[in-house]
Amino acid sequence: MNAIRIENLRSLTDTGFVDLKPLTLLVGQNSSGKSSFLRFFPLLRQSFEDRGAEPLSWYGRFVDFGSFQEAVGRKSGKEDITLHFCINLQKSLQYPPFDHFDKEKLLCTLKISSDKTQEKTFLKTCLISCADHKIRIEFDSKQRVTSFRINKFEWLNAVNEEDFVWAKGHVLPLPDMTHDAGELLESDIESEIKKHIHHSANEVEIHLSIRSALDDFIRMKSSEAILEDLKAFPSWKPHVYKWTTDSNDFKALQDRMIASDIIFFYGILDDYLHRLSVDIRYIAPMRATAKRYYRVQNLILDEVDSQGQNLAMFMKNLTSSDREEFENWTIKHFDFILRANFSGGHISLNMNDTSEEEFNLADTGFGYSQIFPVLLQLWFLISKKQSSGRGIFFGIMPGVYMRSPLIFAIEQPELHLHPGLQAKLADVFIAAVELARENKIDLRLIIETHSEVIINRIGHRIANKELNSKDVNVVLFEKEPAALSTKVSFSDYDEDGFLTNWPIGFLEPDII
Repeated sequence: MNAIRIENLRSLTDTGFVDLKPLTLLVGQNSSGKSSFLRFFPLLRQSFEDRGAEPLSWYGRFVDFGSFQEAVGRKSGKEDITLHFCINLQKSLQYPPFDHFDKEKLLCTLKISSDKTQEKTFLKTCLISCADHKIRIEFDSKQRVTSFRINKFEWLNAVNEEDFVWAKGHVLPLPDMTHDAGELLESDIESEIKKHIHHSANEVEIHLSIRSALDDFIRMKSSEAILEDLKAFPSWKPHVYKWTTDSNDFKALQDRMIASDIIFFYGILDDYLHRLSVDIRYIAPMRATAKRYYRVQNLILDEVDSQGQNLAMFMKNLTSSDREEFENWTIKHFDFILRANFSGGHISLNMNDTSEEEFNLADTGFGYSQIFPVLLQLWFLISKKQSSGRGIFFGIMPGVYMRSPLIFAIEQPELHLHPGLQAKLADVFIAAVELARENKIDLRLIIETHSEVIINRIGHRIANKELNSKDVNVVLFEKEPAALSTKVSFSDYDEDGFLTNWPIGFLEPDII
């Protein structure tokens, strides 16, 4: 996924498209909207890992947005929340028919509305834009499909609204082609093709032309590419070779053929958004304080929870070699290590600053208990041994797989840290980006921070050629008091590590 755009969520009237780089820094004053933006990612996670009756679960185990009425923007004049996902198809889809997507991007827009009489929210519109095609699906408050348009072709004229279902675990309602919808649509396509096949063609030639159009059609190409493929089929009448992309007969056939592939393409998009969401990791701003001892629990864990409360159990579940690798990683970057000691059904977390003496984590500064959940989760995500294959999943067709980014959203990782440790933390983020790339993991760190030290450290590393400036996006959130909305703008680093488009005094206190 390249970028995301959010409209009408709390103060975020319209963020515009925000590029999700390997390092995306969210900066701004308190209550400027940056937390709402970052928490949108765990909101996706809690909504789609256990699909409920409504599009988004506003309250869950990660974040609490209250309700739709509390989450929707109050001053925009709009009653819907709109989400836009921009996906790079070449990087995401690994399947020969999609090799032509060298420059194409897919844009998926979801509009969520509310039925005030029933006090429930529903998906109102799903718009998919790819190449020069637009697929628009409309729903009523009961999630019944009321319109399904492929460009100018209304698919519901060929199928029934009952042929669409919203199964648990899916982001989008999917066409259920176990009914007669597929046969009806194929018959419609055959009728269109027969209009343009030469009368001298025998039944075998006619059948081959139809099957070529249906079986060999390359999905979701541009209109020009589709037209070129169609003209290569045999037995057409002469007028077909004069078609342009504006010819009504061509559009009628093209749109029906795209509709015949919707179950494939639409299903892959649904899989992609679902996998993207359930793989999101999140660390909240206030992590759990360290305890002197933890009771052993036989839990299977694959992530550090958002508040770091399962830190001890997570350490316990690591193999001895994994613990050694984690220790070496923290020594390399911080000159201290975290160890889990087991005794009598209890675990103690001890810190060693490379000296011979160990200290219980409860006896160290509060900052250490805040930083270790971030470090352990980050190391676990980028570890080749632990993360091999993460973010990669197989689609609904043999030989198809997609690669979704692994998003790790972190709120204020610098809390309670000395500036020196904040600088080292920035170095860890940079090292993590590089190691993830080596391990072929598409890591995206979304970091909300108030730390000038972290911002400046990243600039220094870029100046020293230890980080590519293109891997960093700085998103600025500024509250506009009169409108009660957030202005979102962007800054980046030049090759010398200096911030461009940086507002003067942005991190300075207001002068009264």
